[in-house]
Amino acid sequence: MTKNQKPLYYIACLVPSPVKGEIVDFMKEIERLVGAKHAQKSPPHITLYPPFRKGEDEEVKIIQCIEEIAKSTKVFEVSLNGFSGFPPRTFYVQPTENPDLAVLRERTLHDVGSEINMDISKIQARPFNPHITIANRDLEKDDYPSVVEYFSNISFKREYAQNTISLLKHNGKNWDVQATFNFAPR
Repeated sequence: MTKNQKPLYYIACLVPSPVKGEIVDFMKEIERLVGAKHAQKSPPHITLYPPFRKGEDEEVKIIQCIEEIAKSTKVFEVSLNGFSGFPPRTFYVQPTENPDLAVLRERTLHDVGSEINMDISKIQARPFNPHITIANRDLEKDDYPSVVEYFSNISFKREYAQNTISLLKHNGKNWDVQATFNFAPR
């Protein structure tokens, strides 16, 4: 981030331990296989509101809005089933279809977008494809098929209770968790 540039944020559901550790291990395995490590700059997560720039003076409003969303969201289950990707550079752990996650994403876009006066029409126009990225950006096109082949031999099915929502902020090199709020009990 340059001196005059506004900070970069995103909002996500972070993957809890112990599943988080398994996904970090997949990221490290991809680094070992092909050298791609960019995905490790962020904790394992499912993005609800993609990266956006806003002044730090608006951070408190964003945090308050996320806290309100969390208070009225009940804990829900997330099921993971294998791997997929957006060829040729993004490879990820695949969650199964989840209406609770879709509703949370839509509410997050709407409420936060309204609070910080952001046009969300372009984001909403794209279909929601929840995923947990384990390789991107520095995954070379020529290496993508070998990553797909390697992970085709791994069966990965997990379930976990999604009980938080978080705001992350870029520090110039990596993403830091700025705030995390617990969902309401079931």
